[in-house]
Amino acid sequence: MALEMTPRLEQRASPELIAYAELLALPAVELTQAINAELERNPALELVERDVCSFCGEPLAGAQCFGCVRRMRSEPERPSGELLPAAQSPADALIAELRPLLDRRDARVLAHIVWSLDEHGFLDAEPAELAARLHVRTDVVLRVLALVRRHGPPGVAARDVRECLLLQLDRLDLDTELVDRARAIVERQLGDLAAGRMRAIAEALDTTTGDAAAAAVLIRTRLRPYASLEQPEYAPETPPALPDVIVRETEDGFAIELVEQRRLNVVVAPSYADVDASMLDDGTRHRVEQQLVAAQSFVQRLRRRWGTMRLIAEETVSRQRDFVLHGPRHLRPLTRAEIAGAIGVHESTVSRAIAERYVLLPSHDIVPFSRFFDAAQAPCAALAQLVADESTPRSDADLAEELAQLGFAVARRTVAKYRDRLGIPPHTRR
Repeated sequence: MALEMTPRLEQRASPELIAYAELLALPAVELTQAINAELERNPALELVERDVCSFCGEPLAGAQCFGCVRRMRSEPERPSGELLPAAQSPADALIAELRPLLDRRDARVLAHIVWSLDEHGFLDAEPAELAARLHVRTDVVLRVLALVRRHGPPGVAARDVRECLLLQLDRLDLDTELVDRARAIVERQLGDLAAGRMRAIAEALDTTTGDAAAAAVLIRTRLRPYASLEQPEYAPETPPALPDVIVRETEDGFAIELVEQRRLNVVVAPSYADVDASMLDDGTRHRVEQQLVAAQSFVQRLRRRWGTMRLIAEETVSRQRDFVLHGPRHLRPLTRAEIAGAIGVHESTVSRAIAERYVLLPSHDIVPFSRFFDAAQAPCAALAQLVADESTPRSDADLAEELAQLGFAVARRTVAKYRDRLGIPPHTRR
């Protein structure tokens, strides 16, 4: 046995690269916290305070943001004078989540249904009445209503307590016989349930008292008499009111704007950058040099983060031009690896740069950055349009053939999965 030294080449991530990767992965809120922590830790860093718009990051003129005003004037889809909210209500959040799944013509139906819900989540009218109000077909209202019920809190958009309980039972993934007994109680025996008459319920359902009691326990412990959007446990995965990237349409194409780069102007403090080291003692000079190097490194990582985000956004928007202009129906298949190869970075870098980031499109929709890479968005939008336009209900196999003619080669099972995702019932129930 002997000890010997041999040279070897290997790749290792440098501490600077690791620090940059960690900074790149931070969402906007956590980035702000990281910057504040660095400012407290290192006096060589300085945050230049500016009055900027909390939404788009452009400088304010008094209390007004001319950037937001210009954007609204150049894009007339948003009503004139309407300002973008500083925070989303639960109703706004649900609308923002579901709007990309619908045709734009149905967006007003979605908004009307959601804003027609009372404080307990009940709908104030029958589908036929809503259709008459909006001058649309009843089946359009039913389709949008099914989507709201599927993606909202269980039981939302019901017309009474009984329907609310039944909708919640539909969302439970439990033993079928138990759920069926609970459904029968809700449909026919609510009065007996309220009075605790288990024997009467058992006789009506032709079952044992124990089975009736088990179904009653399910109703009392797993269901609630209303389904308000304000429920604290209901937290839909919807984008915040503030975007990270703004896509603006110009005469020369698309312009990419990074909001946090405007809001967070972090620089090396001039008092440190211009210090005369010869005037300091050795200990102080060493400490100042360390702080100065750390500050320069942190500022460089910030600029590298924003440069990477900009490159990824520009390349992604360029490849998904039709999606940006015309909506989910025109989303083309795109992978993070393709973007990484185009700009010369690793695929994991793209994943870090888009995670928990949101993009404001020219249509005023705020969408997750990851949606640009969701290959199911386009066929889902096409499927929703096919169902909306059908004169007679078509089976999943027929819909698969129609999608294939539109350029979406999907199997019948995939159509069923997309239909389930959109809240569209099978053709036997449409």
